[in-house]
Amino acid sequence: MSNRVWVLVGPSGTGKTTIARDLVAEVPRLRRAVTCTTRPPRAGEREGFDYFFVSEEQFDFLLASGKLVEHTIYGGSRYGLPLDQFLEAEQAGDAMVAVLDIQGVHHLREAIGSVRVRAIFLRSPSNDELRRRMQERGSGPEEIARRLSLVPLELEDAASCDDVVATDASYAEVYRQVKNLIVT
Repeated sequence: MSNRVWVLVGPSGTGKTTIARDLVAEVPRLRRAVTCTTRPPRAGEREGFDYFFVSEEQFDFLLASGKLVEHTIYGGSRYGLPLDQFLEAEQAGDAMVAVLDIQGVHHLREAIGSVRVRAIFLRSPSNDELRRRMQERGSGPEEIARRLSLVPLELEDAASCDDVVATDASYAEVYRQVKNLIVT
C-alpha cells in the first residue's frame, strides 16, 4: 500500500467522499487528498477538511503557478488537486486516497506515474437512487440535473479503471469491498 495513490471514481452520489473519509479514519498510513473547488460549501462541509474552497481568481493562480496536479470542471464548478499533498505523502511513505473523475485519474497517472495510481470505479445503482442521495446531502435541483446528465458518460469510465464496485449494496458492504482492495 505504501506510496500508492488510490482514486475513487464514479457518478455523484455513489459515496466516494464518504468512503475516502472513512478509509483514512481506519487505515493506518493512508491520507486523503483534499481538493480545491470553486463551488460554495454545502451544509456541514469544512474548509481544509472536506475541500479547500477558493475563488475563481485563487484557482487561476494555483493553476498558473503549477500547484495543481490535475484539474477539471464538473457540474459547473472547477476542481483541482494540490500537488504538495502527494509530495508530502511520498516523502513520508504514506499512501493517498483521492476522489476524481476519470480525466483526473489520467492526469494524475501522467504527473506521478501510472504504476502508483490505482482507480476504483463506484458504479451507481440507479439515477433515482443517485437523485435521492444528492437531495439528502442538500444539492439543489439544477445541480442534481447537471450531475445526473453526466452519469451516462461516467459509466463509460468504468472500463478505464482497475476495479469496479457496485454501490447497490449496503454502505457497510460497499466500504468493505473498497477497503479490501486497498489493504490487500
